[in-house]
Amino acid sequence: MNLHGPKNIIPALNAKIIDGFVVMQPYPALAEYRGVGKIIAHLRTLPPSHKWEDHPCCALAAGDDFINNESEVLEALIELFRYASTFIIENPAESAEIVSAWLGTPKDVELTSIPSIKYLNEFSGDWDDGVDFWIKSLVEKGDLSGRVKDSYLNSNVEKVLYDKSIYNKINQRLADNANK
Repeated sequence: MNLHGPKNIIPALNAKIIDGFVVMQPYPALAEYRGVGKIIAHLRTLPPSHKWEDHPCCALAAGDDFINNESEVLEALIELFRYASTFIIENPAESAEIVSAWLGTPKDVELTSIPSIKYLNEFSGDWDDGVDFWIKSLVEKGDLSGRVKDSYLNSNVEKVLYDKSIYNKINQRLADNANK
């Protein structure tokens, strides 16, 4: 059922239009906070086992023109995201307060949400597996076509879908700066 965005899932659950939902935080925590629903599982715990561990949830996307013509802007944005992720990992309570003020959600909701999200600053084999599983699932369902589907079928998803070279360059620069 298409509820036209996550803002409608809690009212739909409350009105018994739906029996449950799978969506990103803070909506599950907000449903629990409002007494409308209960978190029964996190995606990373669902079968098939370990297929959703470190799965990519949110991503920064950029077209080839932007990557090639605005690389300094893109690198600065990625570096900012790294700092933000590190801050959230190291300061979950303060992060909950900031997110609560930004989104207008109760702090308790964010205190429940943030620990259930795995923020990554490093790619992992599980992350790569999550991308591959996600794409494979979409291809098998017939929901994916074009360049990404072709890259999956030709075993070169990394070259087409995500470019770790920019990230690796930033990591090297940060490491070099830390050693100065």
